[in-house]
Amino acid sequence: MHQPTTLTFAPAADPWRRLVDKLGAIAAAWRRHRQARSTYLSLSELDERTLRDLGFRRSELASIAQDAAWPHRSERARWLQAPRF
Repeated sequence: MHQPTTLTFAPAADPWRRLVDKLGAIAAAWRRHRQARSTYLSLSELDERTLRDLGFRRSELASIAQDAAWPHRSERARWLQAPRF
């Protein structure tokens, strides 16, 4: 008996899926960039005493803002999570 043929469109849809995934990654990176910039601008408005009370130096603000937006890349976060002996 003759089997009916089934059409699959997965190969044609695959490039579109990759494009959508790439656009999603670009959008996520843009949101993180905006978050880092917003954090930096907020922290830069603080005076020296407040920054010192928080344990920050003005020279660290860009790094702190970037760590807040990209915690998986953060050396500071890895250091804080490291076991202490």
